[in-house]
Amino acid sequence: MSLDNSHSADGTVRIDWEDGQTMTYRVVEEGFPVSVLRDSLGGIWEREVLIQGNAVFTNPANGNRIFVPLR
Repeated sequence: MSLDNSHSADGTVRIDWEDGQTMTYRVVEEGFPVSVLRDSLGGIWEREVLIQGNAVFTNPANGNRIFVPLR
Protein backbone atom coordinates (compact mmCIF):
# COMPACT_ATOMS: atom_id res chain seq x y z
CA MET A 1 0.00 0.00 0.00
CA SER A 2 1.44 3.39 -0.91
CA LEU A 3 1.42 6.54 1.17
CA ASP A 4 1.82 10.28 0.88
CA ASN A 5 3.32 12.19 3.77
CA SER A 6 3.83 15.74 4.97
CA HIS A 7 6.08 17.10 7.70
CA SER A 8 5.48 20.18 9.87
CA ALA A 9 8.10 22.42 11.47
CA ASP A 10 7.11 21.12 14.93
CA GLY A 11 8.03 17.55 13.92
CA THR A 12 4.46 16.40 13.29
CA VAL A 13 4.10 13.94 10.42
CA ARG A 14 0.85 13.22 8.60
CA ILE A 15 0.54 10.08 6.49
CA ASP A 16 -2.29 9.81 3.95
CA TRP A 17 -2.69 6.14 3.00
CA GLU A 18 -3.84 5.00 -0.44
CA ASP A 19 -7.07 3.58 1.07
CA GLY A 20 -8.11 7.07 2.25
CA GLN A 21 -7.08 6.71 5.90
CA THR A 22 -4.98 9.46 7.50
CA MET A 23 -2.76 9.17 10.58
CA THR A 24 -0.98 11.99 12.40
CA TYR A 25 2.16 11.42 14.46
CA ARG A 26 3.21 14.04 17.04
CA VAL A 27 6.60 14.26 18.76
CA VAL A 28 6.57 13.15 22.41
CA GLU A 29 10.34 13.04 22.89
CA GLU A 30 12.70 14.67 20.39
CA GLY A 31 15.95 12.88 19.67
CA PHE A 32 18.43 12.12 16.92
CA PRO A 33 18.53 9.77 15.18
CA VAL A 34 15.54 8.34 17.15
CA SER A 35 12.51 10.33 18.34
CA VAL A 36 9.38 9.05 20.07
CA LEU A 37 6.01 9.95 18.52
CA ARG A 38 2.36 9.28 19.42
CA ASP A 39 -0.14 8.59 16.66
CA SER A 40 -3.67 10.00 16.58
CA LEU A 41 -5.00 6.72 18.08
CA GLY A 42 -2.58 6.88 21.05
CA GLY A 43 0.01 4.38 19.78
CA ILE A 44 3.69 5.02 20.46
CA TRP A 45 6.21 4.93 17.59
CA GLU A 46 9.99 5.29 17.41
CA ARG A 47 11.09 7.34 14.39
CA GLU A 48 14.62 6.67 13.21
CA VAL A 49 16.00 9.13 10.67
CA LEU A 50 18.33 7.35 8.27
CA ILE A 51 21.46 8.90 6.79
CA GLN A 52 19.70 9.62 3.44
CA GLY A 53 16.95 11.57 5.24
CA ASN A 54 14.36 8.80 4.95
CA ALA A 55 12.72 7.61 8.16
CA VAL A 56 11.51 4.34 9.62
CA PHE A 57 8.66 4.36 12.15
CA THR A 58 8.58 1.31 14.44
CA ASN A 59 5.84 0.49 16.93
CA PRO A 60 7.67 -1.30 19.79
CA ALA A 61 4.40 -2.76 21.15
CA ASN A 62 3.59 -4.79 18.03
CA GLY A 63 6.67 -4.58 15.78
CA ASN A 64 4.87 -2.79 12.93
CA ARG A 65 7.18 -0.73 10.71
CA ILE A 66 6.50 2.08 8.25
CA PHE A 67 9.12 3.36 5.81
CA VAL A 68 8.64 7.10 5.17
CA PRO A 69 10.65 8.42 2.19
CA LEU A 70 12.17 11.88 2.21
CA ARG A 71 10.11 14.14 -0.05
